[in-house]
Amino acid sequence: MRARIEAWEIEAVTIELSGSEMSGDKGASDVAAPGQVAPFTIYVVQHKPSQPLSDPNFVQIYVGPRSKEWALDHSAVPSEGICSDATGENISAKNDSYCELTAFYWAWKNAPRSKYIGFMHYRRHLNFSGVDQPNETKHGLVEYDCIDEAYEALNGLNAGRVNRLIETYDILLPRKWDVTNEGSKHLEDHYLRGPAHVAGDYDKMLGVIGRVYPEYKPFFREVGSAKRGYFTNMFVMKWEIFDAYCQWLFGILGELERELDISSYSTQQRRVFGFLSEWMFNIFMAKYTRDNPRCKILELQRTFVRNAEAVQTISPAFSCDAVPIVLSFDDKYAKYAGALIESIKENAAADKFYDIVVFNSGVSEHNKDLTVSLVEPFPNISIRFFDVRQHVSNLHLPVHAHFSVETYFRLFIPRIMGAYQKVLYLDSDMVVLKDVSPLIDIEIGENLVAAVRDCVMEGMCKFAVPSMKQTGSLPAAKYLKDYLGMARPEDYFQAGVMIFNNEAINKTDFIDQIVDKIKSKPFWFLDQDILNQVCAGRVHFLDMKWNTFFGNGDTDTFFENLPKARRDEFFEAVKAPYILHFAGERKPWNFVGIKYGHAFWRFARNTPWYEEVLRGAMGGGGSHPPSNDIAARRPRAARRSGWRSFVQSVKAIGYILFPIGKRRRKKRKDLMAGIR
Repeated sequence: MRARIEAWEIEAVTIELSGSEMSGDKGASDVAAPGQVAPFTIYVVQHKPSQPLSDPNFVQIYVGPRSKEWALDHSAVPSEGICSDATGENISAKNDSYCELTAFYWAWKNAPRSKYIGFMHYRRHLNFSGVDQPNETKHGLVEYDCIDEAYEALNGLNAGRVNRLIETYDILLPRKWDVTNEGSKHLEDHYLRGPAHVAGDYDKMLGVIGRVYPEYKPFFREVGSAKRGYFTNMFVMKWEIFDAYCQWLFGILGELERELDISSYSTQQRRVFGFLSEWMFNIFMAKYTRDNPRCKILELQRTFVRNAEAVQTISPAFSCDAVPIVLSFDDKYAKYAGALIESIKENAAADKFYDIVVFNSGVSEHNKDLTVSLVEPFPNISIRFFDVRQHVSNLHLPVHAHFSVETYFRLFIPRIMGAYQKVLYLDSDMVVLKDVSPLIDIEIGENLVAAVRDCVMEGMCKFAVPSMKQTGSLPAAKYLKDYLGMARPEDYFQAGVMIFNNEAINKTDFIDQIVDKIKSKPFWFLDQDILNQVCAGRVHFLDMKWNTFFGNGDTDTFFENLPKARRDEFFEAVKAPYILHFAGERKPWNFVGIKYGHAFWRFARNTPWYEEVLRGAMGGGGSHPPSNDIAARRPRAARRSGWRSFVQSVKAIGYILFPIGKRRRKKRKDLMAGIR
């Protein structure tokens, strides 16, 4: 039986918004009372679930043959202000060739009457703010990462701003775009150069218009030879103008359908009537403005949303109680995280279920497939991938040293996995040596999180290790007290193993505090410092065996010289650790002399990436500690000699070639005894 697999892919790119940019006239929603005609309705055309605009005057309309079932599926669409072009009198079945025009037709025939009617796309909108935003692309668009409050405020996507404009103007249109930006000579040439356009279709369109509406023929040359035109089929106009346009448009397209044989067209070429309608709209507007010189038109900037999908969250993978586990890694780290997943699997209880979710920002399909292959034979283990970028898209996430942006992703576990009472988070640079399911059963009361005290930070405080320059180079103890404002610095916890108590967290403004902290100032240990600030006083402390860590500092020097209570706790944990955590910059795969690295290799050997990881260790294995290693930075620290590093490197390779418990290890011992 195959393991359960599910993935959400949400594309996003970071964009930073300042406080002043986020301010704006949000206005009030102006929905008509029963029996009244609404000032305006703007339909947002979409062919799949997407994030709705907040104002109810912007109505989502699903298009295409499946639009009715999509519109009725409220689990897929977070707003109920939606409709379908497959109801009433419609041409929904023609969506593959008519594109957004099927929404035009539905609204023309079925929509409640409003004074103004408009259309935009799920990822393209008009900027109603009255203020042009900078950085237009060559296509005349200002790009944004996602739809959120800041985006809506910047672009006036609310009833207040639209009503101000329609009080003055009859038609709101996207600003004309210059086709020479794409190397075309004029509008006609631009159509002929389109990779999905069939040249003869343009002439047939003109022929039908000239035959059905000969009064438009004088405008053919004016539009065809123009360098600038209206594109994307977006507008807001008085209902009577829309009515006249639809009579003209669909009358022509009905005739044109009879003249064009599109049976051999590709999927893109079949969109011919949608393509042609953009040129037809320019012809219609050329004549309309000539005939109605008093018509007031305002051209508006256009936007483009890179990631317009509806905000996603995660529900449990199993109907029964399971152990929810969140990991977070990028494409480069997948091969190391494989050892962790292998160790979870090998130590999992047969009567338990494990719901593993990988928070990521674009892991390749190849690495996803390899990751899933680790648990395929285990029906009690589910692995899913969740792209977190949509939840952090408008935040600037600074990183330094060996940290990656993925470290911040755990901060949003309570929001994304709010359906779970508790969630276990594990860093990907570790292996587990014991079933982790007991962690979820630990009673932590009203504490927000459970974690292990950070003995490395305690040592840094003892040795007065300075924080990074951006935080004032403060000694560690002073950094915790003054910079983080921790009343009890000794309660600073390590965030590599954490239990998030969502039941308690979701009664607070946890996420708002997290976002405020991210924006406030730089942090030495990034999200770990933020978590310690936000959770201070509400932490349940776990046995250090659940997060026994190495990487920065040596057992013989750094850990040996910790304050006695923490030193004893650490060495007791080392005797029988439940989770080994290779924290810091020295990992088993890039510093082969690290103690207990053999535990990593034991599990890595059973992953599809083993050879790749081994080659990396042998080719770039570091026998020299990094320059900012704790032991190297603290005063009077004992320094490893080159010989000692070499010996440790040889030992680590020995663990790889002669694993504990294997027959060839015994033979090696016998051989070495003979040599001695």
